Amino acid sequence: MAKSYSPIVLDSIEPEYFPAVNIYVKQGHNFTLYRSEEMELTESGLDRLRQSGVEFVHVDNSSADEVLLYVENNLKFICSNEKISRTSKNMVLSHIMMNNVAEVFKNPTQPETCIKCRNFLKQHEFLIDDRRDLMELLAKFSHYDVYLFKHSAQVAILAMYLHRKLFEAAGDELVAIGVGAMLHDIGMLDVSYDIHEKSGALTPKEYLRVRHHPRIGHDMLRQIGLTDPISLSMVLDHHERYNGTGYPRQLYEDEIPRNTQIGTICDTYCALTMDRPYRPASTPEEAVRIMQGEKKLYHPDFFDAFAGIIMG
Repeated sequence: MAKSYSPIVLDSIEPEYFPAVNIYVKQGHNFTLYRSEEMELTESGLDRLRQSGVEFVHVDNSSADEVLLYVENNLKFICSNEKISRTSKNMVLSHIMMNNVAEVFKNPTQPETCIKCRNFLKQHEFLIDDRRDLMELLAKFSHYDVYLFKHSAQVAILAMYLHRKLFEAAGDELVAIGVGAMLHDIGMLDVSYDIHEKSGALTPKEYLRVRHHPRIGHDMLRQIGLTDPISLSMVLDHHERYNGTGYPRQLYEDEIPRNTQIGTICDTYCALTMDRPYRPASTPEEAVRIMQGEKKLYHPDFFDAFAGIIMG
């Protein structure tokens, strides 16, 4: 079986404390050993990588848990270090967010995984001041492999940004929005990988299976103790549509909560801007144009505000 690798933000590495693991640099589709676990890791070596334009290095997945623990334990230092750029700090936080989503997917019956997502959002805030920061961060997600995890993190970041920008959301409301967005696709655990990654059209039976995932996800999260109505609605209703054509409840216009309507716009946009087996990724501008062609599916005021931010 071929090795698999996990990306690590280069600026999150403190040579003196970083675990003794093999470090790889990605060149095209290949991974080249940069430093073996026996070799000393130096700041000058990391600087040479930075000067070459390297933002991410990679570790073998067998070492990923050890490295993730290192990053989590040093997160406060990383976020307060003035030598580390805002973009790098945001990328580190994105990496932790994706791993939190992955933990819920791997252990969907364990309440502590959901609690960890909420605590992460309570303790850490992405440093996004304007459109440039937002778009730069969303573009970095191509370094990560698992679609559902990076898609979920993208939706959460965009949804929280829009709620801050448009409604001045903060505190517990913003945390609830982030948790709901992070976990909106948890019901896809009930959908086989073959269906989710299928390159052709779904059969009626497969499509019916997919249509069940919002309710399944909602029920799963309630069973492990998630009670916030904002988070639960963002899971149950993220495929509802403003004109009443969505599922599973065929809600219409303002029957859909505001937070969920924003989340739905973010979900669609982030899906369009990522490569899928059945189509290549759209550019941000192309994605907005595609959504404008189906504008009846979204709250008109919310969509116009979103499009204005994305298009600048």
